[in-house]
Order: sequence, then structure tokens, then C-alpha cells
Amino acid sequence: MPTFVRIGATAILAVAGMGVGTTVATPASPTQIAYVGKIPELHRYALYTINSDGSDRQLITPRGGVAGYTTFTWSPDGQQITFAGGTDDNQQIAVVNANGSGLKRLTAGALSSRNPSWSPDGTLIVFERDDAASRSQVWVMRPDGTGKRKLTHSAQQNEWPAWSPGGDKILFERYFSGTHMELYTMSPDGADKLRIARVRTRPDAGGWYCACADWSPDGKKIAYEAVATETQKPDIFVMNANGKRKRRLTRHPSRDENPAWSLDGTQIAFYSERVGNAEIYAMKADGTNQHRLTHDPWYDCCPRWKPTPR
Repeated sequence: MPTFVRIGATAILAVAGMGVGTTVATPASPTQIAYVGKIPELHRYALYTINSDGSDRQLITPRGGVAGYTTFTWSPDGQQITFAGGTDDNQQIAVVNANGSGLKRLTAGALSSRNPSWSPDGTLIVFERDDAASRSQVWVMRPDGTGKRKLTHSAQQNEWPAWSPGGDKILFERYFSGTHMELYTMSPDGADKLRIARVRTRPDAGGWYCACADWSPDGKKIAYEAVATETQKPDIFVMNANGKRKRRLTRHPSRDENPAWSLDGTQIAFYSERVGNAEIYAMKADGTNQHRLTHDPWYDCCPRWKPTPR
């Protein structure tokens, strides 16, 4: 399976003196981020939320139950989170309210399902599911778990689906032999599959990483991870949505993985092992101002910024 991780932050707000008749804008509330962390005493992965200024850390799934090698997404209204729970050998998709209540499983069976992504209009969830030949295929279903439909039927691994901000495309990655992995887009009904880029995700030592691609909020760019030749470890890259003008944002000998755009498109969160432990970092969308957000003694991963209800 691919590997991945991320999250956290600190900020200071100051209030200046005001004269008579001065109009002062109300400071914006910190953006909330969900991520996967550990419950140390239970030795289990769980969902947490934290404000983008590092405040108000909350445990959402107090019994853990979150698979360690998957990602998750918020519902478009920010009221729910869908994620993969269970064991690494059998993951199943569930949904939970943002306050931790109302946990409901959406998939079941002997074959694993993981990496869900909510459609922008909230009517569908796209995800990957193993078939009988141990190949991952892309599926969609309604948020209540009904209406499951298979969108890919290939001999390769089809993984990490992600809905475009406009809702008209699904991005996913398809694995071939060696270091060969390609990013594709398709329409929500599985038609119009189009290869947009080839990405190197497999180091010479073997195994592979995911591209873990994420759309920018305006749908014009895609952030992803790819293995750097000189380190044989992943760094964060960005390209246009058509696969052109690839640009590398991080250059560190450690693993930098799993990028996630902020809602305004000005920042990208990711995880890195540059301090010897998996922690969440953030940077500007051009790769500058890389800074650490979390300071935990355990694995933190998969940051996802909470949507602002329209």
C-alpha cells in the first residue's frame, strides 16, 4: 500500500488602539483542520480536529477505529467526515458527525474499501475498493451507503480518487509495473478517462508511495507527491490541472507527503519526517515559508481543511 501522513500551528493576534469613528473588521475565526493521529494509551489511530492556529485540539473518535493507511474528507457543509476504519487488512468506509456523534458504516464485506472523497454538492462519495483479484477499482455511492457503482474496470491498481471542485471530474492514479504510475481524470459516470501525467512514485529500493493528489480550490492546479531521484523519497510538487508545468515545492532529504490545499488556495499542508517523527507542516502555495504545525510524539497524518458552508 502507499504511505502517507501530516498537520498543526500557532498564531498571535494583536488589537491596535482605535480612535473615534474608526471602523474595525472582526478578526476571522481560525480555520479548522481534521487529521489522523494516535491515541497513545490505546495504540490506535483516531480522527482529531485542530484550529489552524494550533488551538482547541479535539478527539473526534475516542475509541480510535481509524485505519492508519487511508485518507478522509469533510462533507461540503463541514458537518460530517467520511473515513476508512477497521484494520489494514480489512478497511471499510464510515461517516461520523464533526462532533464525534452519529458514527455509521457505509461499506462492508471481505474486500477493503478506503480513501473516500465527497462530491462538492454532497450527493456522492467516490472511493476505492478491492476486487477479487486484489486490484483496487474506483466506485461511487450515496452518502448513506446506497447506490454503489463501479467506475473503473482495469487490470491495474486504481487508487486515491479525488473529486474536482467543480464536480465534473474525478482524479485518480493508476499503477503499472516498475516506477510507472499515471494520473487520470474521468467524468462522474466513469466515462471520458484521460491520462494527464506520469508520476514517479516508486523508489529504486522497491515498494511505492501514493501521488496523493489534491485539487486547488479553483480547480486550476493539482498538488501531489513524487519520488525525487537524488533522495529516493517523496517531495511535494504542483502542476496545472492538465498535467503541464510541473514544479517542485519541497527539497528535503526526508519524506514530504500528502499535500492538501487550504480553502483559499494560499497554503498547502503536508506531513514530513524531517524532525525524525511524522508531523504536519504547512507552506505557501509557492513552496515558501515551510513551517511545522504539530508537535506530537506520535504519527500525525492526512490534514484536511474544513469547508466553509456556502
